[in-house]
Amino acid sequence: MTKHHLNRIARDLAVEQSLDAAIEIVEVLKGKRSDSPALAELVSMLSGQVQNRSVTHDLLSNSQTASLYHRAFAFSGKKYETAADLSDAVSILITVESDNLSKYNSEELSFLRDFCLGLNKELVSEACHRVPEPPLARKKHKDLAMANEY
Repeated sequence: MTKHHLNRIARDLAVEQSLDAAIEIVEVLKGKRSDSPALAELVSMLSGQVQNRSVTHDLLSNSQTASLYHRAFAFSGKKYETAADLSDAVSILITVESDNLSKYNSEELSFLRDFCLGLNKELVSEACHRVPEPPLARKKHKDLAMANEY
């Protein structure tokens, strides 16, 4: 079983993708379009796979990611009190066919939109409270000029 972890770059990318997906879903609700490429990219990035979608259990195996999904899904106003409730919500997300959203009813589309907005809100909040990486953790470490003089 593979564990999925969203690194900082993926989280930063998901900020943009989640907002774009929410905008596209609103356009579907208004009848202006029937697909959401941004939602497809977001789901692909969250699941960690492009062709084969991950099973729900894999997506919830990481406690940080499960907590992120729980907070994002809570933005819809529904209560997710058990792991089964959260698992059902994630199942809806990963099985959605983003190339034909017109077949979903407005309640399902609103649920997806609210998840995207909640995910965006949570990821932006995380980014604002993020502690910068220490210099030694960066790939291209440069010695301080003063340190070389001693």
